[in-house]
Amino acid sequence: MKKLLLFLIFITFTVNIYSQQASHYRRAAEQGDAWAQYNLAACYFHGQGVNQDYTQAVYWYGKAAEQGNDMAQFALGESYANGQGVKQDDMQAVFWYRKAAEQGNGKAQMFLGFCYFRGQGVPQDYTQTISWFHKAAEQGNSEAQLGLVECYSNDIVVSKDSDAALYWLERASQNEDGTLDEEQITNIKRGIETLNAYIQLRKNVPHIFSDDIIETIELLGLKINVNLNDNPPQIEGQYYVSPLISGTWTRYGLGNESGTDNFNGDVILLTFSEQHNTDRSIMMDYAIYNGGMYINRVKTSAFITGENNKFSVFAETIITRGAYLIKELEIHSGEITANGIKDYQVAVIVFEGDSNSIEKKYAILRRDDDGFSERINFDANSNIKITDLQLLSLNVNGELYQNQKGSFTATLKNNGKWTYNSRLWFFIEKPNISPSQSIGGDVYFIAAGETKTINITGNINLIPDTYNCNMLYDANNNPSNIVTYQFHNVLGIQTTVKEVSNGASANDNIRKTYTTSDFVKTGNAVLQNFNGKNYIGDINSENGILLILNSNSYATVRLSILYRSDTCGGKLIVNGVTQNMDFPSTNWAWGVKTVSGIQLIQGTNTIEFRGGYHTEYAPAIAEITIY
Repeated sequence: MKKLLLFLIFITFTVNIYSQQASHYRRAAEQGDAWAQYNLAACYFHGQGVNQDYTQAVYWYGKAAEQGNDMAQFALGESYANGQGVKQDDMQAVFWYRKAAEQGNGKAQMFLGFCYFRGQGVPQDYTQTISWFHKAAEQGNSEAQLGLVECYSNDIVVSKDSDAALYWLERASQNEDGTLDEEQITNIKRGIETLNAYIQLRKNVPHIFSDDIIETIELLGLKINVNLNDNPPQIEGQYYVSPLISGTWTRYGLGNESGTDNFNGDVILLTFSEQHNTDRSIMMDYAIYNGGMYINRVKTSAFITGENNKFSVFAETIITRGAYLIKELEIHSGEITANGIKDYQVAVIVFEGDSNSIEKKYAILRRDDDGFSERINFDANSNIKITDLQLLSLNVNGELYQNQKGSFTATLKNNGKWTYNSRLWFFIEKPNISPSQSIGGDVYFIAAGETKTINITGNINLIPDTYNCNMLYDANNNPSNIVTYQFHNVLGIQTTVKEVSNGASANDNIRKTYTTSDFVKTGNAVLQNFNGKNYIGDINSENGILLILNSNSYATVRLSILYRSDTCGGKLIVNGVTQNMDFPSTNWAWGVKTVSGIQLIQGTNTIEFRGGYHTEYAPAIAEITIY
């Protein structure tokens, strides 16, 4: 009883402090003090010392923002971005982000960079993305630093630069703004180890295979062509290495030749892609075919050297042979021409392993017996392979509606030497932007030389919008070990997913604020009260809240969740589909979490919150507003 009394005294004292602060801020705000206006707005936004009121929050944020307060300008941008207290407006959000960013506000600079990345409220501009990310990152903004890591790790936004990616990853690990938790920092440090190892290996490409090893192998009759210069030619493409000729396994350094190789007369389907001469990285992907079946497959990051038309590609791979793991080091080399690779060969050197047929320190040389490996169809712009399975036509049958079945037809021809016997999908996407959806996945049998028309149907789960459509096929030709690629030799078509409506507006009955009286408590969740507001507490993996909505039509909505918690996680379950969520700490004051892109169906919908993600407990929830 004594502890309860002390707790109630503490709560009363805290509430009085907030109320006094809000009154103090109001007096100063009404006299034009910009910081007081900002603080009063924050009180209204979080419901501290006053009843929560987003409209009043926006009003006072606006007063302070007009006086040049960068914190208020950023907060006003957030209000417009999330539609809190004002109609959602991406252009206005960008306007206020820019005002704050130009004054050096790191968060605003980071958010403005994201707007340019997504083309949200401004035309998409990756140069501006990098510029604003850099400004925020230099101030210690962890999100901007990690954003730069992502940018420098691929070629979408800026030229790939592993050294720059490592620099910003190391900066992010220092958690300069204190926003990262221990798990995030641990993951970043693991990423640093991996990236640093990659960079060191890249810088030491000429020494991956020491001179004494190469010399020893050559003395045993395996002449390896190696060009170690740092200006390699562009070799992106896909090539047939046929007929394949292999030597015998040579146990270098330990004696004479030993073992045999059963690949003679087979075919290597060899692909080089994603070549970046700035850091000499390249992706290598090849398969050895025996009678039309894959019997060996390697896909890995590699490193390229060379000059003029001659090249060498170095790769380290881990091969599984039964219960054994074997580490192989490879040198692929040749001379690139317009129509293929001249004098292609690959030296395979086994450094580690424990196999009955291949022991440590074995090497073999494989080559194209006719001296030329033909280039085959390859889309260099997208770095996506086009194999012998050719897409002739692609059509959407009728119109597509959200949450209803759609129908698609495609005609394909197998120009290859073996049967295609794997899965096919119809793929709907907005490039580089979520969401996307694949439909189908059944196994199709298309014999060599056969032309076949197939029909694929499936339920459309995407929000109403215009999408690009294409097909996915299995480049592995193995349903149990699928590797999917898009057809790009036929331009993707465009289609529109439409919203289904029975004539009633989706705004009629669901877009409003729901309180605890609208919630159904599940398990042992408890109704409680804080600062004059009822909420559901004691939510965990067994207990939760359930909101049942009857919608007049299909709708895509945004949830604004009024909650209080220490840092925790939860699960949002919409019509049986679970989404893990993080809830930042509010120090048990009231805070708001916004979730966009919630898809509701016409009829009965269920929205449920439970715990069990990151931690057993979920936040205490007082209100859910649907926009």
